[in-house]
Amino acid sequence: MNRLFRRKAVNANPVCIAGDGAIAIHGVNEGRVIPLVILDTSVRTEINEYIRIHQFSGHGDVTITWGQALSRPDTVSLMLNFIRPVELSFAIIFELQKAHSILVEGALCSGGLYLQAGVEGDRVRNTIEQPRVVIEIPDTGFRPRWEKICQRYLAKKMRAAGLDRKAAKHVAAEQYSELQKMALARPFPS
Repeated sequence: MNRLFRRKAVNANPVCIAGDGAIAIHGVNEGRVIPLVILDTSVRTEINEYIRIHQFSGHGDVTITWGQALSRPDTVSLMLNFIRPVELSFAIIFELQKAHSILVEGALCSGGLYLQAGVEGDRVRNTIEQPRVVIEIPDTGFRPRWEKICQRYLAKKMRAAGLDRKAAKHVAAEQYSELQKMALARPFPS
């Protein structure tokens, strides 16, 4: 069962994003770009094991819940509760000031997210042979909430840059539209 959005304390230990990227494979997911997050698993080695085991076990089961810390309005989190092939729970924290908004938008648009284990400084181009797993990101009804969070953050940045409230909202809406276009890009025709 997927929950829409959670605004309370969650007992899923957060895992930092050590690196990110995107992968598009001709014939997979209609040629859509799927974002990839390299998780810092230096402390959470069980995530490495999950990814390794998942390669050989086929499909797994995972439930997802989007959330946001009340004390950190510039972040959203994705809580993952893996049921098969191994039971495992953790949250990925997406920080908007680190430009993780393209990862969230990409996951929502493509309906998926690649997870890869690594350490701070890893990049997709240097770890292309590393094992990874793709998880499905179904529509949970989070998109309207996400649009508000993202546009509010973008407008706040525009206000800090000196725009008035009305102009900042307008520019934020335009920037969000461009973000969606980037996330929907398809390097391969379907």
